[in-house]
Amino acid sequence: MKLFVSLLFLVSTVAALAQIVPNPGPYTTADGRYTISLEAADGKVTVVEPNKKSVYTKVGGNEYKFVNPTNDIEYRMEVVSQTEIAFFKPSSPDNRTMLSFSGEMKQETSEANYEKYSAIADAYMARIETQPNDTQLWVMCAAAATARARLNEKGFEDYARKSIVAMKALLEDKSKNPCPDVIPNALWSSVQGG
Repeated sequence: MKLFVSLLFLVSTVAALAQIVPNPGPYTTADGRYTISLEAADGKVTVVEPNKKSVYTKVGGNEYKFVNPTNDIEYRMEVVSQTEIAFFKPSSPDNRTMLSFSGEMKQETSEANYEKYSAIADAYMARIETQPNDTQLWVMCAAAATARARLNEKGFEDYARKSIVAMKALLEDKSKNPCPDVIPNALWSSVQGG
């Protein structure tokens, strides 16, 4: 009996050690274009994206699942290490989106940030009705606001640099930033082109 209890203790200890608990905080794709926040507790992992929150429940090992209530599609997440996670659908487990712990996400990159910049994007789209001569600029400003709502800082800056070149090509006065509430003036000034 003593041997059985010892073996049972050993097996439970090994199982506990095999369980990988991911670091809480921000995780970002390798290209820097998408960042989420992650928190693990009580056999569940909560994933906070810019526009939603999803709770993944443990299915075994270091794998968790979430079923989207809107479309009944199941998603899986594997905790590869304390600093790396993979998202995939059970139907295509080899098609994975990898994210790594970045520890760089500002608190503003959250649902409030998403709402703020989405509202700014809507305001630029509304300008198309009142200022149709500048439609291209307003569409680009709206797109930049949408990018800022959804991307992390590095991803947004990469996107904004390309947008600035395109916007400057449309402007006579290339020093004038048409959407300073989205694109910082310092970034606007640092980009040559157009």
